[in-house]
Amino acid sequence: MATAASGRVDAQGKLQAPGVTIRSVSYQNGRLPMAKLNYVTVGSNDLPKAKAFYDALLASAGFRPLFDHPSGGRLYRGEGCMFGVLGPHDGNPACVGNGMMAGFAFDTPAEVDAFHAKALELGAVCDGPPGERMPKAYFAYFRDLDGNKLCGYKLG
Repeated sequence: MATAASGRVDAQGKLQAPGVTIRSVSYQNGRLPMAKLNYVTVGSNDLPKAKAFYDALLASAGFRPLFDHPSGGRLYRGEGCMFGVLGPHDGNPACVGNGMMAGFAFDTPAEVDAFHAKALELGAVCDGPPGERMPKAYFAYFRDLDGNKLCGYKLG
């Protein structure tokens, strides 16, 4: 039986919590389905500069603009995923998430190197040069114009 922060999931996939029952959990082949993270957003205090940065950077990785967001930001579409740079919903200034990082998967270390180099060319700051971090794990880290931490990586 699985547990949730506010209750437990019974054998029929129902979340049991005080006063709450959710029946949306479904089993496939006797197992709970795994979720797949498919989008992330970062905030910016200078959306015109951030959009110019991400237009160029993400185009180099095969992303294309999806639509301009009402906050003044923009969402981008990649293969099976989305990325957005937005103005904060609450109207407060954007700030860097302490411990937050978004990663972009690539097929080769050379693609990781090129993505990292493009980011630095566009004004990002290196936060860890390209290299192997453990066997079969190649990463390169940088911070965008607002200080948001991102990385390119190749596993395997």
